[in-house]
Amino acid sequence: MPKNVWVQDTQQWYTDNQMPVLCYSSLARGFFSGEFKAFDYEGAKSVLDGPGQKGYLCEENMRRLRRAETLAERYHTAVTDIALRYVFGSSMNTFAIMSTTNPKRLPGNVAAANHPLSREDVAFLENDE
Repeated sequence: MPKNVWVQDTQQWYTDNQMPVLCYSSLARGFFSGEFKAFDYEGAKSVLDGPGQKGYLCEENMRRLRRAETLAERYHTAVTDIALRYVFGSSMNTFAIMSTTNPKRLPGNVAAANHPLSREDVAFLENDE
């Protein structure tokens, strides 16, 4: 399904004006944590809290997760890395707000800022066909 016209127009405005965008839940409350695989609804329910389930647990997002898993496999990295690299690969002026329950993950999360995804990879993640 092509991207919603309103979303396209909004993203284009943010890009054209370079208005800062703070991505306050860059890993979608754990949805892109890599703790479960795409379409593993039971695994997702064991990882995501109530608001995470309500906000992110749907078929459309499972397809997004599958595409992130595909890129993670291609680049031999984690889904979390792909999700953060997506934020930094945006044509918008984006900033990721993130947290981790494991301090050992933080250097990898920070390193994602230095390796944004290409425009082609961003388009692949955004393609919902």
